[in-house]
Amino acid sequence: MCLEFHANARAVSKSIKRQDFRVAALVYPQYSAPMARFNRSSFPEPAYLFVDAGHIRECYGSAMRDWFMCESEIDYEKLKKRVGAFKLFYYDCLDHIRSAGESDSAFSTRKEQQEAQFDQIRSIVGAHVRLGSLAGSSQKRRRQKGVDILLAVDMMNHAIRQNMRRAVLVTGDADFKPLVESMIQIGMFVEVVGDLKSTSKELVRAADASELLAFDEYFTLAPGGLQNDFPLPDKRRIVYRKNEFSGSVTATGKIGNEEVIISWTDLFNAYIPINSGEAYLLRHRDFELLTRFIKIQFPDVVLKK
Repeated sequence: MCLEFHANARAVSKSIKRQDFRVAALVYPQYSAPMARFNRSSFPEPAYLFVDAGHIRECYGSAMRDWFMCESEIDYEKLKKRVGAFKLFYYDCLDHIRSAGESDSAFSTRKEQQEAQFDQIRSIVGAHVRLGSLAGSSQKRRRQKGVDILLAVDMMNHAIRQNMRRAVLVTGDADFKPLVESMIQIGMFVEVVGDLKSTSKELVRAADASELLAFDEYFTLAPGGLQNDFPLPDKRRIVYRKNEFSGSVTATGKIGNEEVIISWTDLFNAYIPINSGEAYLLRHRDFELLTRFIKIQFPDVVLKK
């Protein structure tokens, strides 16, 4: 049974890896091909989701902090639904070490907030929080202990017991490569979900399939309230020639030698040239959010004040 499933999993893997879903043209304008939609409909079920919380928290925060202008956490129910998982296992540790100069009330509040987050994750149907420990006396020296081992043992245990047919591992750490390879050798279909910029290439190559997340994907995993308060611009790729834009000019800029135009019609429209015949058209009702999006997603654009 395992051998038959393993052969099927590798066949599915070959077809999936032909899709170039790892680069988003809008997030990284130097790539001309748009991101293909990631389709899990042919993947084996049931799926269990294993989350290296330290990795995804840092990557999500780095991607979304400048957009939301605050710290936030992923909505793990959305992540569970995105990957089509039956169960979710979340691996983290409680930061019980007081920082230098931290008051009693601040220390207590921080622990309560973290415990509340763990309880919120536990409230998701099929979700379980698994905690390691934290070591290190100072902020810089703090490190998680036992979290990676706990994740690896749990994943292998569920595979051996045949509780799942697909394991989805959320991490970017190359240290998990031997685990992924071992899981595949016993016939498990393994998918890695990680950050586009930082995930180990060796880890991605070891997996049957992978989805690498960038700004747009992280936004879909954000809490609904933040999504409503900070909506993304409508964005598309259009045929474009210099100075062929709608409305009146409200701002200009440069990307290389090409001119960037922001105009006003019923919305603010930003025209960002890609090449001699195409541009990205971004539309938003809020000028500040539009220019913030440009600064985050198109760092080579210099807007004139």
